Amino acid sequence: MQRRRMRATWWLVVLVVVSLLPVPWLQGGLRHGASRQLALSIDGVDVETPSVRYLTVLGYYPLLQAVGDQLVHDRSGAPADLLNIDPPDWLRPVVNEPVAAALGMRAAGVDTTVWLRMVGVDPDGRHVIVDRFNGRPIRTGGDLLGARELHPDEGWWFSTTDGQRFPGAPSDVLQRVQLRWDTNVEAYTTGGVPFGHVAALREPVRGLPVGASHTLMVALAAHAHVTGQPPLPGWILAGTGELDPLTGAVGRIGGLRLKAEAAHADGADVLLYPAAQEGALEGLRTPGMRRIAVATLPEAIEVLAELRSTVRR
Repeated sequence: MQRRRMRATWWLVVLVVVSLLPVPWLQGGLRHGASRQLALSIDGVDVETPSVRYLTVLGYYPLLQAVGDQLVHDRSGAPADLLNIDPPDWLRPVVNEPVAAALGMRAAGVDTTVWLRMVGVDPDGRHVIVDRFNGRPIRTGGDLLGARELHPDEGWWFSTTDGQRFPGAPSDVLQRVQLRWDTNVEAYTTGGVPFGHVAALREPVRGLPVGASHTLMVALAAHAHVTGQPPLPGWILAGTGELDPLTGAVGRIGGLRLKAEAAHADGADVLLYPAAQEGALEGLRTPGMRRIAVATLPEAIEVLAELRSTVRR
């Protein structure tokens, strides 16, 4: 036990020393955007998207947060996230990449399955899983959306898999409510991880809550894979946006201006970004790069189809 404590202390010292190094990739105060080619694998098939870019902001998290998470453990002995003790499950690429790919494939007509579990903590502090909401079993996103439209005579109610029943909506009664997603599609990106094709190096990173701002581009790449139609032949397409697996909406992301600058520096012809942040790029000069705000995945697919028809003319 003493040896483990000494080892942890040693790594904490190393962590502090490294955090003081003036390296932009390590420090949040010296953040900058990066444009990366999207490398995607779907059900064991490498998807070719040489002209598609996803955008990131490099800061302290990729190294310092990851190391710190492995050194600090919660009561169960599992690694504890230092910024948020219960980060949203959707922020983990091991969850959001397969689901985003499944949604893109579904938009192309493939019958993919995306499951949903709603979990939370009941008033007695026990972890529970919502079984039914307004009498409707909750197994998919469609189930949850449909349950919200129901208006039982006794008012909204829900039950849990351990047999409890509560009045109201789960978000009104339970604490730390999360939507946990799963799918029958196996998909992952490899471009953001050195030697990302090696599972032993890729999987630990994918389990960290590093974000979901690339999920719009994962879905579009999966859609292109199924249809056989490249997103924008002859053009470089960059994009960022957090896809909402429940509604298909393209949500807000952080560091948009930095990401737009990175896309422009990488020679992108088109930038897709969330419509909810349409005014965030005002005053930013990106000559030669079209900036298109999109609100949903179907809208992004339609925008690309229109641009392709323009290119053909």
